[in-house]
Amino acid sequence: MTPVSPVTPSRPRPLPISSEAQARRLREIERALEQVRVEQAESVADTRQDTSPSFVDPADEHIELPEQGRRKWYIALVGEKVGIWKHYADMAQYTSGVAGALHQRATSRSEAEHVYYTAKAEGRVRVVRP
Repeated sequence: MTPVSPVTPSRPRPLPISSEAQARRLREIERALEQVRVEQAESVADTRQDTSPSFVDPADEHIELPEQGRRKWYIALVGEKVGIWKHYADMAQYTSGVAGALHQRATSRSEAEHVYYTAKAEGRVRVVRP
């Protein structure tokens, strides 16, 4: 008997493509990549706008001086005036009757500062004109 040689499958040969067709395809790919880059840049720009720091005119910002041992601090994030107060009544005059007013209480000065400055950095502090 004659030995049978193993059959190896042949690979399909690529069809010849003209250099003009290759150049056209390359331009299509480059246009598609450019479009993706533009969309990504717009997406990053939108994200930056959402998290841009709040600009607050110093005249509209109130930050009480620290007081040792004080256990209640009040933070106004949205109001006619924003900032950190020692007494609720002092802060309330700038938030009462303001549509969308936002304020909260903190149990320490460091917590009040953290809440206020984090919100300000995230763009959540806003002065509302009467």
